[in-house]
Amino acid sequence: MWYSNVVAPTGFKILSVNYYDDYNFPNGPTVFGTAYYNNSLKPKGLATGAWVRVCQGATDTKGETSYTLYDYKARAIQTKTVHYLGGYTQTDSNLDFVGKPISTETRHKRTATDAEIRVNEVFTYSAQDRLLTHTHQINGGAVQLLANNSYDELGQLTAKKVGGAATGTGLQNVNYSYNIRGWLTGINDINSLSKAGDPMDLFSFRINYQKPETATPLFNGNISETFWRTSSDNVLRKYSYSYDHLNRLLEAVYEKPVGPMAVTHSYDESLQYDKNGNILSLRRNGSYDSDVYLGGLMIDDLQYQYESNKLLKVVDYTNNPDGFSDNEADAEDPTNLSNVDYRYDLNGNMTMDMNKNITSITYNHLNMPTKIVFNSYDLTKIEYLYDANGIKLQKKVTIGSATTTDYMIGIQYKNSILQFIPTKEGYVNNTFSGGVNNFSYVFNYTDHLGNIRLSYAKDPNTGLLKIMEQNHYYPFGMKHSNYNSDVLVFSKIASSDKLITTITPFNKAAYNYKFQGQERQDELGLNWDSFKWRNYDYAIGRFMSIDPLAEKYVYNGVYNFAENRVIDGRELEGLEWVPGNQTQQWNAAFREVGETFLKTLDNIGAQFEQSFTAGREIAPATAVENTTTVSGGTNFYNSAMDSFYSNGTSTSRPFTFDISNTTKLVTEVSATGKAGPVQVTGSLTNEVNLKNGETTKTAKVVAGVGNNGVFVSNSKGSNDKKSSTRAGIQGEVSTPKVAGAYFKVSGSLSVGQKPQEKTTPNTNKANTNSSSQNKEKK
Repeated sequence: MWYSNVVAPTGFKILSVNYYDDYNFPNGPTVFGTAYYNNSLKPKGLATGAWVRVCQGATDTKGETSYTLYDYKARAIQTKTVHYLGGYTQTDSNLDFVGKPISTETRHKRTATDAEIRVNEVFTYSAQDRLLTHTHQINGGAVQLLANNSYDELGQLTAKKVGGAATGTGLQNVNYSYNIRGWLTGINDINSLSKAGDPMDLFSFRINYQKPETATPLFNGNISETFWRTSSDNVLRKYSYSYDHLNRLLEAVYEKPVGPMAVTHSYDESLQYDKNGNILSLRRNGSYDSDVYLGGLMIDDLQYQYESNKLLKVVDYTNNPDGFSDNEADAEDPTNLSNVDYRYDLNGNMTMDMNKNITSITYNHLNMPTKIVFNSYDLTKIEYLYDANGIKLQKKVTIGSATTTDYMIGIQYKNSILQFIPTKEGYVNNTFSGGVNNFSYVFNYTDHLGNIRLSYAKDPNTGLLKIMEQNHYYPFGMKHSNYNSDVLVFSKIASSDKLITTITPFNKAAYNYKFQGQERQDELGLNWDSFKWRNYDYAIGRFMSIDPLAEKYVYNGVYNFAENRVIDGRELEGLEWVPGNQTQQWNAAFREVGETFLKTLDNIGAQFEQSFTAGREIAPATAVENTTTVSGGTNFYNSAMDSFYSNGTSTSRPFTFDISNTTKLVTEVSATGKAGPVQVTGSLTNEVNLKNGETTKTAKVVAGVGNNGVFVSNSKGSNDKKSSTRAGIQGEVSTPKVAGAYFKVSGSLSVGQKPQEKTTPNTNKANTNSSSQNKEKK
């Protein structure tokens, strides 16, 4: 923004201000250490600070100021944010020669009067710059190992020791396996949780693609089966998946495949979609993980009714409260479709949900909810506070009295009491007692989508390893009921799989991050997963507001969750679907780079041509010529792509070779001059193919003697479909003309674009839809 020193801006509210080049701004730093690229040295061109408004009342001017300090290589080595409540979060980084952090120190206060919390982290790396160890320490206490990593020769993470003392063997030794493409196939051994010399595994997970045990093999990267096992009951469970031609999930079939009587269909989920990807029906089994209900107990039989892409009503024909809660009158009379469950504002944000007794939702300028009122009663509500960049700062839940949660760059408070500090492998839980914070480290097992499947910790009193919580999900995020266990205690002896005892939960955590690592908001029956930009209702598999990137993904419905590809990908901040397997992202990037490289080779690949021409002049500049041409070149891209999509059965070859014969009427006009000592010949040639009538016009410049030397040419056919530009070297030998007849041999070696077929837009509707579907498949 810009304004003069005479007239100040009025009539509008500033949301954010960015500062560059120096630190002469309100609340900016004034004292610099010798390590910093400080104010006197003027860090020109660098972002030095920012101020962001806290979006409260219309007249409130609170904001958060942040700044960044740099070293002499212009690398950020200190960041500090001054919070609107008066506290701050400051992180100092010690970097190595290439810019990797060797250690960091984070200092934090919620308010100016709170005691400071200090977090120190230390990192070590291999010679290939791979992270080896990561340790964590709070307020000078015991150093905790977060991760000790091992890699194979390809750089893939194969093992990770997690938790315990910095010099210890780890509370868990997590092993990873991959297929030949580098896709994750396993976390620990699904067949046995015991490993000689290691602590017993608390969780194991396996992914099958083209080699399933019972499902249909899939060769396009889709997942055919997943298996999991936890040490709480040591029972193997699995899902088998099927998809439509756009890779959207159609059905997930649950099974306990091992035992005297295999249990099937207990937690099945199946769906149907319309052409925009909106869910038309969803069926879900649940409640019992046993053979009491053969074929499973259906808890949801949902039918969706729409107006364009906006959901108006969901009817549950089972009326079972264990799944989706249909609180409207149509729960008793499913044929009643007159009353709508959902209403929206002009921006497409949901403002009413009668199934959850939500009577109004208010949104800010970023289409993020600021107030949710239940039962038209203002004393039963949830309120949110954001900054102008959409970062959630506070949540206040009112049920008569208010409970306030503060979010401060990951660190979370409830009613001013610190709840937890997040780490790369889980979180540090805080128990506040007698005015003192008592910290305990909790670690998470996550699957390929970032779903938190199991949390565990070491009991500081007994030294035993405890499962704090385990969560297993339906594909669209609802949690399985009945067999997810509470806190259990297990021995760390590798030779034993036995449960020692069940105890009362210790240090009950306020950590409520579950499906895809997002916060699950279950207050007042809201039951949303809070992604950064949108909120997701996992019971019906839809977002509550329009995709901010809707114009980028025009082929996808604006309320759809993860493009309905919920098994092989995850939702990125409520914006877009991304592959869940990071290696798949790398493979896609490598494939794109490879295709570009092959096309480049074809463009610069040498094109060989040799012609044998017999001709007779019929006018001074016109002749009839009969020419036999032998030519060859490269076809790397088409050959590679054909081989890829045909599983190696393509007949397309990387090199081309061709012999052709033509009879042409040739008219040529040429002129010769000199550019310094070099002779330059320019010519315009018009050729008429006497066999098919096609006309080709060629402009050519040769630097050399006659037709021998370096050349550049451009040709264009009369049908306006073929054009080519080439450059290279050529030579020609001709016999003397006898009675107007002659013979010549010419050869060339050139590079440039191969003839490109020009195409016109295809307006055929079927082809257009096919192209759109292919885009989704990518």
